Amino acid sequence: LVVREWMGKGAIGLGFTFAFYAWIMGPFREPKLLYNATHSFYGIIPLLTYVYFRNLTHGLRSHSSRLFYEVGKTTLETYLMQHHVWLTSDAKSLLVLVPGFPKCNMVVTTVFYYGMSRQLYRITLTLRGMLLPDHSVSKCVTSLLLLTSTFSAYYVMAISLQRLERYIPLPHSIAGISILCGMLLYQTIMDASWIAYRTSSPPSTMLIPGVNDAVLIPALTLRDLIRQESRIARLSPPLIGTLVLFIMGLFWHGVQVH
Repeated sequence: LVVREWMGKGAIGLGFTFAFYAWIMGPFREPKLLYNATHSFYGIIPLLTYVYFRNLTHGLRSHSSRLFYEVGKTTLETYLMQHHVWLTSDAKSLLVLVPGFPKCNMVVTTVFYYGMSRQLYRITLTLRGMLLPDHSVSKCVTSLLLLTSTFSAYYVMAISLQRLERYIPLPHSIAGISILCGMLLYQTIMDASWIAYRTSSPPSTMLIPGVNDAVLIPALTLRDLIRQESRIARLSPPLIGTLVLFIMGLFWHGVQVH
């Protein structure tokens, strides 16, 4: 029975191996435009080959690669960020940070690329937990309604700017409105999640001279939290973020020009 099982697996594996070899020697070596046109028809061959041999035995199914696991967690972010880090000019050119050394440039840009993708992944999980908590349906519905309204307002604003392109300098207007809308969106998220985040932390303790045991300090009330948070504390993060984005934009523009 075991011999017949392995004979069946071997026959199927031989078929997949032949199909994979034909794909390597044929469609995989085609020019980029022709490969893109036929990928939807032949791309299933390497995928099915990998899935079959990956699950061929119980030992293969019981182990996994830590590298693939870590990279796989950020597949969405890496797919989105490749158009902003690896590629420039609407995916028509490559970002060059180390001119004259393409391999070194590839390593440097890949480090930035993967680091930004991991950071974007953490930010996405954090925002998802704040705006769409697991144990509050009403909070999720409210956040979805607010997000829908916000995106709808931004869409209407984009259409209006497009129609007013003849009368106003579009790039400068888009930059100013994007910064303003980003600050408003940041402040909205902070107002909706900051107090809940602060009150979720456990009560703090402190040591008083002459007292052997630590004295438990009760958590501050919501009004105290709002009262103690100054305007500087509210405005400094978006202002710093705007400055960082401005500097990075100048750097990116200079790299792309030169």
